[in-house]
Amino acid sequence: MSLRRATTTLCLLAAAALALAGCGGSRHARRHLGALRAVAIYSSLPLQGPQAAQGIAVQNGIRLALAQSDGRAGPFAIHYRSLDDARAGGGAWSVSQVQKNAMAAAADTAAVAYIGQLSSAASEVSMPVLNEARLAQVSPTATAVGLTTHDPGAGPEEPVRYQPSGRPTFLRLAPNDAVEAAADLEAMRGAGCSRAAVAYEDDAYGSGQALTMQQLADAYRLRVTLAPAVGAPDARAFAATLRADHVNCFEYAGSALSDAVALTDAVHAQLPAAKLFVPHPLCSPSFTEQALGGVSAQAALELQCTTIFAPAGQYPGAATFAGAYRARYHAAPTTPALFGYTAMQLALSAIASLGARGDQREAVLSALFAAHVRHSPLGDFTFDAAGDSTLRTIALYRCASGRPSFYSLLSPGVVLGAERS
Repeated sequence: MSLRRATTTLCLLAAAALALAGCGGSRHARRHLGALRAVAIYSSLPLQGPQAAQGIAVQNGIRLALAQSDGRAGPFAIHYRSLDDARAGGGAWSVSQVQKNAMAAAADTAAVAYIGQLSSAASEVSMPVLNEARLAQVSPTATAVGLTTHDPGAGPEEPVRYQPSGRPTFLRLAPNDAVEAAADLEAMRGAGCSRAAVAYEDDAYGSGQALTMQQLADAYRLRVTLAPAVGAPDARAFAATLRADHVNCFEYAGSALSDAVALTDAVHAQLPAAKLFVPHPLCSPSFTEQALGGVSAQAALELQCTTIFAPAGQYPGAATFAGAYRARYHAAPTTPALFGYTAMQLALSAIASLGARGDQREAVLSALFAAHVRHSPLGDFTFDAAGDSTLRTIALYRCASGRPSFYSLLSPGVVLGAERS
């Protein structure tokens, strides 16, 4: 980094930190923990706008874990700084707000961990800032392959362009998109498929999902053929080729709603007995319910979809967590709350394990990468050298009633990158 760039970065970071100077805990908490040395844990979540419900649920989980620890970890008082990464009247998150939040955390010399972002796109914005500052970042729910590896689905220079320090500082709890692709294959086998066709969009996500499925197909005893997705005018001809190839399973890998609806309906018209699949970008009523512009009611009868979010009660440690959550918030927890709770527990445990070194960023980062988590609400897990967790739970939904309805949990036995675990 040039001297001019370094000076500019430090000035911006210092300004952002000053703007956040008033964001500490309550006076009562500060009196209670005043005798302890303090470290800070930041979160950056959408607390307004279309993703506010998810962001607030994650924040509730974080606050519950902190309350259960009495606001401390080992010999340190924890100052939790909750930041909003959305803006009034904006979308799910704001580029400028994510940047500001990451810079504030990086500039705070007391900060040792940062929880966020929820989405992969927002994570791409914060990761380089936090990595340059060597501040550990734990994302509860970002799934894009390229955030951690250069496996199929990664874009140019991913993940290197998020790592200006030369070493990773990003960890995630959720299984990445390649794990979901493996789960889709497992779901196909469970549905009795032998020959599957995957129509993929020509972008990193769509082509990555398709290539991953093709690479893993033999392990799941499936024949998988790939083809670029087509629009509505060509959907019928495309579907006819699948019929000629005796396909009995079809997946649309992508997120373009109108194209996915047209192609899925066309395939169902040509192959009415074929099982139909879509990944998480389309696992919602806008795709599965005809009245909302989704696929036909007849196609929905054969439709299954996957996502990282199972109902909260399906996770191994959910019962104990749910009781504590209800006692604190007088409401049943949603699944994002489990992810937030686990992220904060993970950070607190790493700090506590280091004793007097719990205020050192590099030590906390190393402790997080070396963590062996047992009995978390999400299950037992560790992290590989790239920052991916060994959690592989994917939820399978069926859509016969129009809206996706939880059917089962999948935990694929063969995934890309397993040798890194």
